[in-house]
Amino acid sequence: MATEVRMPSLGQTTEDLRIICWRKEVGDVVSLGDILLEVETDKAVLEVECAASGVLLGTLFEPDTVVTAGTVIAYLGKAGEALPEAAAVGGHGGPPLHVSGEPTVKPTIDGLQSGGGRMPLLAPGVLALPAVRKLARDLGVDIDQVHGTGLGGRTSEDDVRRAVIGVGHAGRPTTEMVRSRRAAAAQYEASWRSIPRISLTVSVDMTAARTALERHRAGKPSNVNYTHVLLRAIAAALRENPNANQVWDDAAGAIGFSSVNVCLAVACDDLVRTVAIHEPDSHDLGEVAALAQTAAQRARAGRLTQTELAPCAMTLSNLGMFGIEQFDALIPPGQCGILAAGVVADEVMAHEGGIHVRPRMRLTLCVDHRVLDGGPAATFLAAVKKNLESL
Repeated sequence: MATEVRMPSLGQTTEDLRIICWRKEVGDVVSLGDILLEVETDKAVLEVECAASGVLLGTLFEPDTVVTAGTVIAYLGKAGEALPEAAAVGGHGGPPLHVSGEPTVKPTIDGLQSGGGRMPLLAPGVLALPAVRKLARDLGVDIDQVHGTGLGGRTSEDDVRRAVIGVGHAGRPTTEMVRSRRAAAAQYEASWRSIPRISLTVSVDMTAARTALERHRAGKPSNVNYTHVLLRAIAAALRENPNANQVWDDAAGAIGFSSVNVCLAVACDDLVRTVAIHEPDSHDLGEVAALAQTAAQRARAGRLTQTELAPCAMTLSNLGMFGIEQFDALIPPGQCGILAAGVVADEVMAHEGGIHVRPRMRLTLCVDHRVLDGGPAATFLAAVKKNLESL
């Protein structure tokens, strides 16, 4: 009996994933753990591993199709095995795009035979989905003049993008940028509307942190900076305050994490992505810097790993390098809070009975009030401050 292959959720904030390409062809023998396809989420491009072994009997969706997590996308089985009746008659989104052996279903639209593939409803004339036509209109491309390279000569979004480059629309955002920005906008709006938040600010004497950085950099090239010190301090504070290492679920209430991961906000083109740094307090500063640098590079390339997309309760957003003294930040959906870090600047302050010039940083913690009340939030922030001042 054929085995269903379903689209995994991949732990993202959205359940809609776009198929980029199939890495296996129908008729291929696949093993558990093989990469079956690539999908795009609201954050990155991910490789989807096969959860079973067998022959790939058929795939139900073509590349550039958005599929909801949990949907059947393919079937595995034995060589020559027939597909389930539901797939053959159009269940799970229509007849299979590809099947092993001779196709049993050959849908036609406007007299055009699809060759057995899954054929979404298309407008007469040029073969292109409505979304592709809309993209062409938005970018000022005459779709009738675009050469389609998809199945049966179908015009895809990539074909339209190549046409944009050809007609010289310099400076226009790519489709990936537009899609990512829309996904980010939806998340920002969801955060603003659905998360009741409180904010607390504290000043931190960064003398010990500055000394730790200087000691680490002494006599050797190093890219360690205050961001990496902050990541370790936040993780240690989460261990001390496990009630802050939780997120809110409408059905279950506050849910805690067993791992202490900290997300880092990374500027990518015209949007921000958050990447998970796995238990940074268990690594030294150099190791944290390497992890953060790799994660940031992958975030900007839009190709994060599952580890870098692991669930986190807290995010660090550091704008100190821009001279920002203090700011509030939106809590990423699915998290408990975000710590906004300002610039480290020398200021006159009282210390041990005297007046001194010492480096100071202002930290603003924004938390989900459903998870943390003011007292526990203040306790967590005080732990971060203590960790930074006692390095």
